[in-house]
Amino acid sequence: MLPVFSESQDVVNFIRHDYSSEDIVIKKIGTKGWVRYYEFCRGENAWPLLPTMISEAKLGIPVIMHVYLKSPNEDMTTHLALFLIARGDYFYFMASTGWLDDDWSWHPEYDKDYGVPVGPPSMAESKSLSSSSRNVTFTRTYTRCIVTL
Repeated sequence: MLPVFSESQDVVNFIRHDYSSEDIVIKKIGTKGWVRYYEFCRGENAWPLLPTMISEAKLGIPVIMHVYLKSPNEDMTTHLALFLIARGDYFYFMASTGWLDDDWSWHPEYDKDYGVPVGPPSMAESKSLSSSSRNVTFTRTYTRCIVTL
């Protein structure tokens, strides 16, 4: 049996530097013998989830990413991009509209061969000229595709 650590990515992550920082969690429980479980993941809400998952991949922490779909036919491209950019060893992706048996279905995206990562993800940041907001783009190259979010 493997213990599961499930806490909101907005609360415990590598971006925060206070009492709830994931650095503190890692110091207390280490990086082996447990799995990080992300509930309610959505590709359009990639910050701070994506940088945290990338850090967990570097540390060798297994991750399960559960996407809640708004409908059984929702396009999973953005959600799958988030996963593929962060993906490390022992990373698992699943998507459903809920937790009951009928909420789960097989998606054609599961059958595609994306290849293997050629290297780590990259991040490019740019500031908007019209506002103080920043635009962050993550990219990762696989042997069969390039993923950008």
